[in-house]
Amino acid sequence: MMQKRKILIANWKTYIQSFSEIDIKIGEIKQNLDFYNIDLVLCPSFIYIQRIISKLESQHIFVGSQNFSSSETNTNTGEILAAMLADLGCKYSILGHSEIRERYAESSDTVAIKSNIALKHNVTPIICVGEALETRTKSDYIKFLIDQTIESLPHFSDIEKNNIIIAYEPIWSIGTGKIPSPNQIEEVLSALKSIPGLKFAKFVYGGSVNEQNISEICEVKSLDGVLVGGASTDITKLNLISKALSNFT
Repeated sequence: MMQKRKILIANWKTYIQSFSEIDIKIGEIKQNLDFYNIDLVLCPSFIYIQRIISKLESQHIFVGSQNFSSSETNTNTGEILAAMLADLGCKYSILGHSEIRERYAESSDTVAIKSNIALKHNVTPIICVGEALETRTKSDYIKFLIDQTIESLPHFSDIEKNNIIIAYEPIWSIGTGKIPSPNQIEEVLSALKSIPGLKFAKFVYGGSVNEQNISEICEVKSLDGVLVGGASTDITKLNLISKALSNFT
């Protein structure tokens, strides 16, 4: 039986700020990363997407965006449309990341609209959900996460026929170095997998993922991959994370 490929999503945020550094990172990735059983999705800032796509040749390396506009009209000054990203060859997009939700007061309804648009243009939405520490300390945090996920899903009647990734990123873990235990992650993913329409979706964990804790995270049986922030810009660390994920069965 062929083993299901895991997905490693690298959210480069704005850590990389020059084309010369992009070129160096892509060169290091080509030389060092082993993609056995792994699909790598690089999510740089918008202006670097085309550069990376032009330099990539591997069938298991893809490029994603970190966001896009919730509108499809021609009057969106300063915005990037999903159609533009698809035209570049962008295959994925991170949607509803907690930093975007907070910075722009983005609602789950808006995330759902973006998810619809993404699928319309054959871009796989990576829908981020997660609870704040205050919510985590309450007994109904699972209900909060289920509701947030349902509200963020695209409004397709045949949702199961579409490629969707759900990224569980507890807000209290992002950038703090603190991560939930494997049992805590499993509890959340199991609950989210029970949502109608997500039978074939992929579920990944994000939040302070690095080369030191990836083995512990990989103890989560239902995990399809990880979403990595700052550690993913260090190609040595990214390689170690990739190897650990490759060995995860």
